[in-house]
Amino acid sequence: CRGTGRAAGEIRGAEGDEVIDMQQDACGMNVVVVAPDGTVREEAATQGERLLDVAQRAGQPLEGTCGGDLACATCHVIVEAADFDLLPPPGEEEEDMLDLVPGARRTSRLACQVQIDAALGKLTVRLP
Repeated sequence: CRGTGRAAGEIRGAEGDEVIDMQQDACGMNVVVVAPDGTVREEAATQGERLLDVAQRAGQPLEGTCGGDLACATCHVIVEAADFDLLPPPGEEEEDMLDLVPGARRTSRLACQVQIDAALGKLTVRLP
């Protein structure tokens, strides 16, 4: 599976936030990434891949400074409320890191801790 890089249309959050919209395909899930300027990229993701890796490959501004060791929160994302309960719950260490994030919401997650699961069907994540 490889990203197509093709445009998929403009998707914006209520506050103009970037949106990553994941849709299922035969290889896992397609990740549609909307940049701040409205540019849209579609990127393929494979089962078990981290959301952080998918977003970085698509050129999104998620640092992931600690490499997924739960020592920072530079990959903070906000999961759409309707999709949040479809994900496995965050662990205690992830919740502790999110407590330090300014502007964190009830549906905040660290992208390094979100694994791609094609069974989700669709998942929408906002970059704050």
